[in-house]
Amino acid sequence: MTGKAVQKELKLHYTPEQERYARECSALEYAQSRGYELIRKGNYYQMKEHDSMVFTTDGRWFWNSRSLFGGAGDFIVHYEGKTWVEAVLILNHAEGQTYADVKAGIHPRQDAPKPPQARPTPAPVEKVPFKLPTQSLDFRRMFGYLCGTRKLDQKILQDLIGQSRLYESVYRYTDNTGKQKEIHNAVFVGMDAHGEPKSAFQRGLSSLGSNTTYKRDVPGSDASAAFCIPGNQDVDTVLVFEASIDAISHASIYKDAGLDYKMYDRIALGGTEKTVGLTTYLQSHPNISRVVIAMDEDAAGRAADQKIRELLGEGQYNLVSLRQSVGKDWNDYLVKWRQVAEDAGQLPTTSNYSMDPGKIVGRIHYLDDRGTVTATVAYDNLAALQRKVRFSLNSGERIVAETPEQQARIHRDREPSTPTQPLPEPEPDYEMEL
Repeated sequence: MTGKAVQKELKLHYTPEQERYARECSALEYAQSRGYELIRKGNYYQMKEHDSMVFTTDGRWFWNSRSLFGGAGDFIVHYEGKTWVEAVLILNHAEGQTYADVKAGIHPRQDAPKPPQARPTPAPVEKVPFKLPTQSLDFRRMFGYLCGTRKLDQKILQDLIGQSRLYESVYRYTDNTGKQKEIHNAVFVGMDAHGEPKSAFQRGLSSLGSNTTYKRDVPGSDASAAFCIPGNQDVDTVLVFEASIDAISHASIYKDAGLDYKMYDRIALGGTEKTVGLTTYLQSHPNISRVVIAMDEDAAGRAADQKIRELLGEGQYNLVSLRQSVGKDWNDYLVKWRQVAEDAGQLPTTSNYSMDPGKIVGRIHYLDDRGTVTATVAYDNLAALQRKVRFSLNSGERIVAETPEQQARIHRDREPSTPTQPLPEPEPDYEMEL
């Protein structure tokens, strides 16, 4: 027998039947059999030593901090550092099985008993220390971008700044010509249950637009600490968004319509795979009974919606899917909302909810799928207007609400003054934060 033939005979090998069996194995059952310490959290299990690792009762696992997921074999590959061949053989209890073994017919049956096994040593996970970027002396660039380009509500932003959930950062450096330069980012801060910053997401602000494509988590961020817009103390509903700007956009739409935007908590996961932010939030908020999933209007958003439903299961929470109706995300909807509202003076009323001449408290503009206004209904009853707005927003109907208070804010926002946030002089920090 030649050397190559001998190598082939000794090469690890599995049969098609063994691979089919491995693909059907439950990651949860495998983790339990290997001695991993798991903590039950309602309809899923969480690994004690890595709380971003979640196992579902249908046999899958999700490593949220690394955006990984799959079945038992994938868990062995990604978490235990094995090859796929080794993973298949481990699940079939045929470690070390070679091609020669298969030819000789001595591989074990796929329905062989599965004795408890010693827990393997997982690959080490390095943790980068978390440090918030340096604050800028004022927040002019951030307000210019978030209010001017993204149309976010100025007062909501100021509330978030006061809660230390939002600020503008500055990174100072010297270019190759010796000139001092600065890079500015908007920083959205996620806190743990004790109010301590544990994560942050940066979006570029340089030159009010030239660097706004820069998007990155601050190194060392803990995905379990989701960005949150807290509601009133007794809320029982949380709205779950993919991005911080989408969460603020939804709150801004409610405020524009004259609704109390604090009737809900809102959290942003910072990505479709980071569901650990939601599960951690729910653990520290036992008052929540309703979870509204408000992801982007794309394939990834729909997949994330389904993933959250499977993760939480049915029964413990009232799960609702909220699809925005204009554009690809909630900020697209807000920008269109503000555009229609700013031009509302040119739009005639086509019908009235009830008629009390001279007592119009607001109007609702109905849009087609291209964002064009097709009808405008005037209301003389504020409670009726607000009920209709909430129903329309919660059912995905394309509307824009217009109120006198909103029009007054629009005119104020057109003033040239830009709000600033005075801050103490920051400590020098020249560590690269890009």
